[in-house]
Amino acid sequence: MMEVTPITDPRTYDRLKNAPRDTKALEWHTKTSIFTQYLLDEDRSFAQIPDHESYKGQHRLTNLLERAGLRINRRLEAAQLKNEEYHRRQNNHRNSH
Repeated sequence: MMEVTPITDPRTYDRLKNAPRDTKALEWHTKTSIFTQYLLDEDRSFAQIPDHESYKGQHRLTNLLERAGLRINRRLEAAQLKNEEYHRRQNNHRNSH
């Protein structure tokens, strides 16, 4: 979905375009985190979900997306730490030889 959704916010577009590509995991988590937040922000800006029984599913969907965003952000942090540790070890290895 991310690859085919028009991104109208220039800042978000630039963040997606410039996401780190050190590893596929880091790239995926970074882009998915940015895109998830973009979807939530766009919904808040342009959609008003009525407070009615008929729209409970939409409220649930928003809540699910918010929770998924939090999980993705935790995984992104872990991927970033792993990537930093890898580069630190590589630099230490180069400096010791």
